[in-house]
Parts: sequence; structure tokens; C-alpha cells
Amino acid sequence: MRSQKIGRLANVRRPIFSLTTRFVSRSFKCDVRRLYVDADKMLSYSVTCAVLLCHTLTQKNTNTRAQTQESRCEEKDCVFSELAITYLILGGVGAGCISICSLLDLVLVRESFGFDREQGPLVRTDANILDFAFIAGFVVFCLGCACLVVDLGRTDRLLSLLVRPSLTWMTFGVYAISVLLVVGALLALVRVLYIPEVRRGVVIALEFVALVVGLAVASYTGLLVSGLIGVAFWNSPWLVPLFVTSSLSGGIALVVICGAFVVKDEVSRKLLHQLALADILVIIVEGVSATLFVLGALYAENPGAFASAQSILEGSQSPIWWFGFVLCGMAVPLVAEIIFVIAGKRDSDMLSNALGCVAVLVLVGVICMRVSVIGAGEHRPLELQVASVSSAADKASDGEQELMAFMLATE
Repeated sequence: MRSQKIGRLANVRRPIFSLTTRFVSRSFKCDVRRLYVDADKMLSYSVTCAVLLCHTLTQKNTNTRAQTQESRCEEKDCVFSELAITYLILGGVGAGCISICSLLDLVLVRESFGFDREQGPLVRTDANILDFAFIAGFVVFCLGCACLVVDLGRTDRLLSLLVRPSLTWMTFGVYAISVLLVVGALLALVRVLYIPEVRRGVVIALEFVALVVGLAVASYTGLLVSGLIGVAFWNSPWLVPLFVTSSLSGGIALVVICGAFVVKDEVSRKLLHQLALADILVIIVEGVSATLFVLGALYAENPGAFASAQSILEGSQSPIWWFGFVLCGMAVPLVAEIIFVIAGKRDSDMLSNALGCVAVLVLVGVICMRVSVIGAGEHRPLELQVASVSSAADKASDGEQELMAFMLATE
């Protein structure tokens, strides 16, 4: 019975795979069938292991919290819902990917558009990678924004900030997200469709805006957390650099994964080499930011911040932090990328595909960092934080007070 079901599924997948192969090959010059020979196996194993790793760490963390006397607050009292945490992940990775792609096209690739745009097999492989990555980053960012809107429940709360703006970080974030959605859609559109009227100068202006606004959105994911003054653990000047570098590293990882779907040649290997070198620098800064962030909370005078730091270092969040973020998200990718950079022009397709597997681990680290930081900060009952948060809410406008409902999860 089971073999019959598997056979029927295989028969259904064959025409779908055939159509997908033709579409992707014509659009991005991707050798999809060749991918099933080399990169597909490695990436499939990596994604499967990453999913199992996240599930195991989450399940272990849940069991540990259930057995600990100082358990987390109940779900109705949590500061961030699951949808809000999903936005922090997808929004950061999507914004980071759009920023990285914009920077690469401005500095290295310099892709042509309009009447000068090359078509078919004449398109360079590095341009194909950027086309694929721009679309992937925009889709990921849209999914993150959708999670944020669904979590808010009412779009009029966002519209109230757009219509009646005030000089606050929340208004800054709403405008930055809106601008990046529009600019990202335009940049993805000019890469999917052939529009002769679009010139390279217009795309340069859009990419410059996307680079700046993407960094602003990546910063806002950290500001959204650090802005909650009721949680001392999150009130750190190193939280925003940690979130920004994590978003950039995740964006680079998404570009590298997209590169696995493009035929390898000297041009694409050079781009991957530059991405690996950039990610090494980003991971180093990320590690420094994470160290200073935890040390600042560990040696802070606030007992809540100290308890949160203890939770990350040796408490309920330690498996996710040490194994998921530090090991899988930073240590292993850093060593692997150094080897890839040292190999230089001697690298083979095997090393390039292995870099795609490392990129999956980087995304695991992005998820685990945010989950562990949010989880460690939510260990105290919300009743201890009401006074601080309510004092900040009194100073906020009506639209911001409504948006605070999603942060405090008062449904």
C-alpha cells in the first residue's frame, strides 16, 4: 500500500519537475538537471539536517523549560508571539539579502538593463545569481511582513502611523518596511520582465535606496526588541549590531544558496569567493557583538538581565545558543569559508556546493540566535515589567499604543 502511494506521488512529481526545469532554465540559465547530480544531494541533506536540528533543539528546550521551576511565562503573557519572532527572522534575512544583492550589483556585477540587457545564454552567471537572489530575498521579506501584519490583526494600526507620523523608532520602522517593499518589488520586477525603457541609471538609484533602507530595516528588527524598556536584558547597545550582522550573514547565505542553482563557471566562483570573504568579516563582527551583548548583561547590576544571561549560558536557552547559534551559525561556517577563500582558484564544484551547505547552517544560526535571545528575555513574569512599559506607553501616541498591544500580546 505504501509503495503504491509513493509510486503515485512520483508520477505526479515528474511533470511538475519537468515544467519547473524548463521555466527555471529559461529564466535564470540554470542547469537544474545537473543540480540533481551534485548540489541537490548536498543541499537536500543540509536542509534536512537543519530542519531536524531546529526541531531537536526546540523540543529539548521545551522539555527543559517544562522541568525547570523558573519556567517561562505562559503563552498568553509572552512579549513576542510566534508570528512576531518569525518576522524578526524572515524580515531580517530578507532585508539583508536585498541589501547584499544591491551592494554586489553596484560594486561588482554591474548588470545591464533596458535595451542593453543581455538575454538567453549570453547572460553572465553572476548576474543570474543576483536575479535569483533578488527575487528570493524579496519573497522572504514579504513573508516576514505578512507575519507581522497578521500578528497585529488590524492594518489600520499601521495606517495610523503612516497618516499621523511621529518621531519614534516605531514610525521609522513602518516607513522603512514600506519603502523596502516598494523598491524591492521594482528591483525584482526588472529582473523577471524585459522592460526596454528601464535604464541602468534608474536601477542604480533604486539599488542605492534598497541598500540604505535594507540596512535600516535590519536595524529595526533589533530596535523593535531593544525598545522594550521593561526587559533589561534587551536594553543593550550591542543588540542592534548583533541583529544587523546576523541579518547580513543570513542575506549572504541566501545568495550563496541561490548560487547553487546556477551553472558553475569562473565568473560565478569569483562571486562566491567574494561572498565568502565578506561573510568571514561579518561573522567576526557578529561574534564580537554577541560576546559583548552577553557580557554586558552578565555583569549588569540588574538581576533580570543577569538571570537572562545565565539562561543563555547555562540555562534553558543554552542548547539553542551554543549549539545552534555559536557552533552551527558561526564557528563551522567561519572555518569552512576560510578554507574556501584559501583554496582560491583551485576550488572545485564540490567546494562550491559545500559552501551552499554551510549557508544552510548560517540560516540555522540566524534562527537560533533570535529564538534564544527572545526566550531568555521572557523568563520573568510580565507583572514585573508592567510599570516600566506602562510609563513608556503613556508617552506614546494613540497609534503606537495600539501597536504595543502586539508586543505585549494582550489579546
